[in-house]
Amino acid sequence: MICRAIVLLTLLLLPLLTQAGRAAAVPTAPASAPAQPITFRVLLLIKRASDLKTPKGACQGRMSDGDIDAVSKVFQERFPRAIAAATRGRVAVEGSVIVDDTPLTAVTPVGKGQFWTAPGNVNHELRAYTQPGDFDGVFVYWMNWDGAQKRSLPGGLGFSWPAMVTHGMGYSVVVYQNQRYWNGRGPATVFVHEWLHQLEAYYGRMGVRLPRGGLHGTGNYPGQTRDWYARFLNAELTEPDGAKRGLGEAAWQVGTPRGRFTPEYLTPERKARNLLRNASFEGAAVEPDWRAVLPPGGTGRASVLGGWARDGRKALLLESAAPGEVSLVQRVAVKPRTTYILSGWIAAEGVQTPGGPAEEGRGGASLALLGTEERSRFLLGRSGWTYACLIFSTGRRNQVDVAARLGGARTPTAGRALFDDLSLVELERAEYENVRPVD
Repeated sequence: MICRAIVLLTLLLLPLLTQAGRAAAVPTAPASAPAQPITFRVLLLIKRASDLKTPKGACQGRMSDGDIDAVSKVFQERFPRAIAAATRGRVAVEGSVIVDDTPLTAVTPVGKGQFWTAPGNVNHELRAYTQPGDFDGVFVYWMNWDGAQKRSLPGGLGFSWPAMVTHGMGYSVVVYQNQRYWNGRGPATVFVHEWLHQLEAYYGRMGVRLPRGGLHGTGNYPGQTRDWYARFLNAELTEPDGAKRGLGEAAWQVGTPRGRFTPEYLTPERKARNLLRNASFEGAAVEPDWRAVLPPGGTGRASVLGGWARDGRKALLLESAAPGEVSLVQRVAVKPRTTYILSGWIAAEGVQTPGGPAEEGRGGASLALLGTEERSRFLLGRSGWTYACLIFSTGRRNQVDVAARLGGARTPTAGRALFDDLSLVELERAEYENVRPVD
């Protein structure tokens, strides 16, 4: 079932999203816009099959290779072209596609008897297929059509979550459509629409002045609904007092969401809010601020080493002679329903898993929240100082156990790793648990 907002805006923007008449329909971007585009990386995670049991009945279905090829082409070709055209080249979208063959076994009610694939329904897949800083946003494409019963599970064409999810990404879902739909006129509209919901959620929190009513605020701007998405992207919606609203340069100068995973994001002003004590290990001892978690048998140790620091004079050394887990942990009080960034620098020497250095994702040195799957990208092998970062939302938690970690309970690791200049800083406004998806 296609949501009414998307139907309306498809009719308004069809010239923009098709080959014919595309350039003529696009308002001019600001003359001062630099030639170099700002590039967003987005992922289409395709859940090929569904095996669902819901109050509305069961749903079993499987997409063909042709189904997947059709939607992938729209996502990787027509969607990026529509954004480039709308912004006159100021914004670029790089689309990646991952197909997961494991059946989707759970969906979430979303009002009026409809269902959607909520972030919690695919949390394992998001962690398995993405790493911190890989993508600015993710789309989940799921199967709601049961061919044997010749019926579909009720669900809108697209929904978005107005908060960040795993690794600080924006999150949207699109429900299965047949190949005829994706090969028709204007099919990129749903990706444009839901992606703009991701952007308005992020940049709105970052202080960018959005139109009244946000992406669905067309009724507040009579006479300006033609080329609505382009106006929204370029900050060309005009208020009665002449002020401009929308994304535009105010957003692009902030950078992309994945830009928070770079060292430059952590300015001195932000780092001044660091919640970690003895975060560069310059104190006479790590206790009582930190506590060591060591494997039995004396195969691992945690110590402070002078002369090898990235910041100051000392750094933390974690080492393990045999595959296992060595961690230095600090318990920190945090605010519920709030977003934080955990970051620091790691250097590795001979860090490997039982499967060898090539087994990336199965172990290594990282920054993590003990007792969870939340961690930065694993560092393996031998490397100089490398920036590591994790963005997480606290949910109901009022404390977390921050860990500099070599290995893990299910990812045994051996070798030596240095840690320095760690930081835990509160980010933008809370990621509220009780928000509802928007269509």
